[in-house]
Amino acid sequence: TKDQRLFLNDRRITPEELEEKLRAFAEVDRDKEVFLRADKDVPYGFVVETMARIKKAGISQLGMVTQPL
Repeated sequence: TKDQRLFLNDRRITPEELEEKLRAFAEVDRDKEVFLRADKDVPYGFVVETMARIKKAGISQLGMVTQPL
């Protein structure tokens, strides 16, 4: 969200929890795909940091969800 809160599905989580949960998913399914959706007002650096955490957790399939203008 624009105030840098993270959610996995609809559950609020910390950045550390995100990495931990995604690591567990990746251990079960190496082809697990994650879609990242970010508010347009989120600082770019926070989005990049989140993407790095997702990759570090072992998720290689990362997509971005966008909404039409």
